[in-house]
Amino acid sequence: MTNFDSVDNGGVRSTTVKFTASGKPFGADVFITVETTHEFATLANDEQVLARQEDLAVQLQAQVLDMVTNAVATTRAAAANTPKGQVSIHPVAPVQAAPSAAGSQAPAGTSAPAVVAVANGATQAQGDWRSVPSRFGDGQIRFISSLAYSSDQLKADVSAWIRAQGLDASLFDIWDERTGPRGAEAGQPIGSVFNIKVKKEAQDRVPEDFHRNAAGRGKFNNDGSIYPYWSKDFDAFLKYGGKAQLSEAGF
Repeated sequence: MTNFDSVDNGGVRSTTVKFTASGKPFGADVFITVETTHEFATLANDEQVLARQEDLAVQLQAQVLDMVTNAVATTRAAAANTPKGQVSIHPVAPVQAAPSAAGSQAPAGTSAPAVVAVANGATQAQGDWRSVPSRFGDGQIRFISSLAYSSDQLKADVSAWIRAQGLDASLFDIWDERTGPRGAEAGQPIGSVFNIKVKKEAQDRVPEDFHRNAAGRGKFNNDGSIYPYWSKDFDAFLKYGGKAQLSEAGF
């Protein structure tokens, strides 16, 4: 990605180049972005700008790919220390549930963990930890069984998290990836503990990509609370005007 700062006489004062690389082709779900800006000593023409952008792009590509491969190596080394196989069960001591704050609205600008804490006050589930291999081959995904923390409760808590961000939770479906014959509790690998998708009847409010792809996903924190998060693309959609398309009346 490139952009430049031009002036009225057609010259260019500075140019910015950004490069993002994904670790997925190397075996880990990581993304790294680097960016640099070059200011010309004198105003540059289009040919000079293009040449400089190409030089910067080559430099950034080498830099970010080196960072990605290092990050992937670290991630895969950590994953290798976790045994893989069928569902494994890890009984733990019950976690003390906090008083419910579900339905409360989080303060504007709060970080994701803070929002989850508001939406998830009474859902620090008890015991019965299990794990299955990640569908993406990057280790194990740990989860609390649906016997200890029901699908209905999970969906209610994710809906509360959605509402806490000023969105209409009725426009979303929440898919529990633990249950069913293809779920984690049947020993099947999963990509996330739950998925958040825009309902079919609300798809005219979002780009076509989100007619098929999940808008968000989630996992369990170590204390048994849920950690929902939007996909990178859906988060960008919300930030750049999409939130108004999916907000509850009154927001």
